[in-house]
Amino acid sequence: MRPKLLAMASLVLAAAMPRPVVGAELDPAVLRRAEAATVQIGVPAPVARTGRDGVEGYVSVGTGSGTVVSPDGLILTNHHVVDSQRIAESIGLTIVEDKYAVAFTTGDGPPQVRYWADLVAAWPEADLAVLRVSAHWATIDPVDASALDLPHIPLGDSAAVDRGDEVNVLGYPALAGNTLQYTRGAISGFEVDAETGARVWLRTGASVSSGNSGGTAVDADGELIGVPTRAGTLRCQPLDTDGDGSPDVCLPFGGTLNLLRPVNLAKPLIDQARRGPASTPTGASEQATPAATEP
Repeated sequence: MRPKLLAMASLVLAAAMPRPVVGAELDPAVLRRAEAATVQIGVPAPVARTGRDGVEGYVSVGTGSGTVVSPDGLILTNHHVVDSQRIAESIGLTIVEDKYAVAFTTGDGPPQVRYWADLVAAWPEADLAVLRVSAHWATIDPVDASALDLPHIPLGDSAAVDRGDEVNVLGYPALAGNTLQYTRGAISGFEVDAETGARVWLRTGASVSSGNSGGTAVDADGELIGVPTRAGTLRCQPLDTDGDGSPDVCLPFGGTLNLLRPVNLAKPLIDQARRGPASTPTGASEQATPAATEP
């Protein structure tokens, strides 16, 4: 009887465990391309000359992540990553408003700032924005966009994603010292607009934390399917382990589901960025989306 009970218990435990991600590991060449196109976005803060008036230079204060989506320097990110007024108030520093620093990773260390960028399209209600690389960081000389040829990620189709599909997330989480990190998971579900039925969130168990905002979420083919936007909150049960009547430990239970903005929502914004100045994208008002908050 005991072996049968043990076997039944094993089956119950196996059924209760999360299903592993289906599919092979992401092709190394695809991962390298995604890494090269995932950037850290920062706000420039002036460094004053010691004992003299004027500015000696600028430092970048990292605010989140982004994905290069075109060789001429368009970068998709979250709006809260580039909200200059909110950022200035939260960090308590003087910054160069409406200008951004773009840093790339080429090895294992921290990213290196290479370019200045401008905000060229914004959709605050969906927490999406697009930057365009505008100048070289060191010299502040304008870039020749046609000659940039930056590593970039092709846009996928978030409407074609199914539950259980692989998702690969890259970004610069603060808990990892603002260095490029890669996590992997599966699409667990969706949130859709009540009127249109369009997907407004992709849910995933892949790790997302502060600093990942605006980063890269690609499928098994290396195509961009979403923008990491909101991290779930891990719930826990307070416990009193020392018997003094006050909880001193919080035992985690359940898991977290993190939220990605579907790339299809961002496509009109990217098209707007190609055409002209910062504005709400054509048709955006017809795509109702819930407000988003940063991880």
